[in-house]
Amino acid sequence: MANDFSQDPRCKALWRFESGALTVDSQGTNTLSQDGSPAIDTVDYKEGSACVDLEKDSSQGFYIPDVGLDAGFPLKNGDGTKKISVCCWFKPESIPGYNVYHTVWAKQYWAGSKVSVLFQLTNNRMRFMWGYGSGTQNNYYDFYTPVAGHWYFVAIVIDGLARTLRIEVWDDTAGTHNSFSYTPAGELRVHDAAWTIGTEDNGASRTSYFDGKIDEVAVFNDLLGIMEIEAIHAGVYSFPISEVRGHALGVISAYGLATGVQAQALGALVVYSLVPDVGWVDAYASGVLVAYKDRLPSQRVFPVPHPKVRWQSQAGKRRFPVVVGSS
Repeated sequence: MANDFSQDPRCKALWRFESGALTVDSQGTNTLSQDGSPAIDTVDYKEGSACVDLEKDSSQGFYIPDVGLDAGFPLKNGDGTKKISVCCWFKPESIPGYNVYHTVWAKQYWAGSKVSVLFQLTNNRMRFMWGYGSGTQNNYYDFYTPVAGHWYFVAIVIDGLARTLRIEVWDDTAGTHNSFSYTPAGELRVHDAAWTIGTEDNGASRTSYFDGKIDEVAVFNDLLGIMEIEAIHAGVYSFPISEVRGHALGVISAYGLATGVQAQALGALVVYSLVPDVGWVDAYASGVLVAYKDRLPSQRVFPVPHPKVRWQSQAGKRRFPVVVGSS
């Protein structure tokens, strides 16, 4: 199977890096420009029938100016919502050491003091940078030690207003999964730096090129839940994913759809919303939500009996009502 983002209005861009369509956005019209002549690998890839193989020494990468991004693309200049989720596959061919930078994707221009979001390898680690305040003010997080030659799936979920950052990392070669959560110091900055893949904006040019393979970069203008991310990683995503989300007294909790879903947020559930394929939810005063795909049949309730009705039964048979004195 393959991921199907076609019905998901939150997916604003999808670059699959297929042969003959290297710069094409399969979801929108965010067509990339490229530096150099990146190669296509039709043997070692993670989605579709190919991926792109970038060579750092040949300065190969992709970019699109902010003005060229579709309306609604997350973190496009003027975006006041500041919510973005990015999922992608990559396989580094080398791991950079100190003060060497291999960018996976970014939307920032460091020399122009336009710091926003940056995901790269450096100092033998995966690093995410969050820009806030003014100038080059930022928080950065060195969260994982990658291995050259391993395929990685990384999902980064950002709420720039609420200052939440969640990162999910799968090392598909080693068969491991790790999760990371951070609270940056300030609200995420939004500006007009170019969106880049495999490189970083440097004004009239690019810098910090990636060395390795990249496949299926998907960008959303919403916060993906863990079930959605797991489905994308598995290559079985379609919209919507069955998921129940509870918002309670300022606490947001997401639960996978199961026989029972318990809301544990100060004992009170204020608002809940359901995706369309959940047909029915029972909410109980005890703070427990139970979600069903189909509404369960109502319990059978006998009508209030007539005053002259009494129950009779015979040995080994069900009881039945009889109206006394009827002819």
